Amino acid sequence: MMEEWVARRIADRIYEEQEYDPYQKAKIEYGLAILLVNLSKASSILLTSIIFFSLKDTLFVCIPYCVLRSSCLGYHAKKSWVCTVQSVLIFAVVPCFIGRIQMTINVLGKSIFCGFLIFVRILILRKCRIYFGLVLV
Repeated sequence: MMEEWVARRIADRIYEEQEYDPYQKAKIEYGLAILLVNLSKASSILLTSIIFFSLKDTLFVCIPYCVLRSSCLGYHAKKSWVCTVQSVLIFAVVPCFIGRIQMTINVLGKSIFCGFLIFVRILILRKCRIYFGLVLV
């Protein structure tokens, strides 16, 4: 993967002129790879929301997601590109359509509504785990 290659190059540069423990270098490569993957996913979500003119709505969805994430666990895709596509759909495209719904409620109401949708999605995936053996962490 591209992120792993870039992480390996950065770690090589860090340890270029000094003695290093291979285990320590592997830890740094892994941490850099995860950082690069997360930054690329976050930038793809933000870029898509900017393209759809839904940055504000995307942020309204992210707030309840961050609150619910620690207690509700979540679904983990088996491939990184599937995770990226699902994340863009959930955090950029769906909020675009939710933001276009003519609601007479305020910003807090929209956030609560989006949080409820995310919570329902998590519950549905938990049920699917029981029946289909999905990977939930």
